[in-house]
Amino acid sequence: MKKLLKDHPWAERIPLPERLKEPLLRFYDRFMRIHGEPHEVARGLALGIAIGFTPTMGIQMPIALVVASIFKQNKISALLGVWISNPLSAPILYGFTYFVGAKMLGIEITESLRIPQGWGEMKQLGLEIFLPLWVGGIAAGLASFPITYHFGLKAIKGYRAARRRLKEHRARKSGGKDDPDHPAQG
Repeated sequence: MKKLLKDHPWAERIPLPERLKEPLLRFYDRFMRIHGEPHEVARGLALGIAIGFTPTMGIQMPIALVVASIFKQNKISALLGVWISNPLSAPILYGFTYFVGAKMLGIEITESLRIPQGWGEMKQLGLEIFLPLWVGGIAAGLASFPITYHFGLKAIKGYRAARRRLKEHRARKSGGKDDPDHPAQG
């Protein structure tokens, strides 16, 4: 088992093959080590995920960067958050946001889309699809923000506290040899 997998006590509980666990844990580690105040990092993540629900795939990263800059939130975590929508998750994510938006707008959901005949029908079909996607995406994004913020903040604080305890434990174990502030190092 690789070092990264050994350092995470919960790694063996993830029901994935080891070849998938390693990149997942590496991403988790990198996210948790983002510099900044935990509140800013968590709000940046929540902002990115909220933007990820909107039907703006392809331009979500620049949008997240601009919005995070305007609201002075962590830009890196916002950029990571938009990856909730990616080519693998898009059909499920946008299917969900379309369903939510259609229900909110009272639009009947059809099982299949018809092929438009001409520009007029294409414009109408665009409204039938994009309006529910936008309404559902905004609703899902707004709903996800406080949830993502809460759990993101909790995870970041917990991770940083655990890292601090681990460093303290290692310093005690080595008799302070690794601590530059220890008198033996002076």
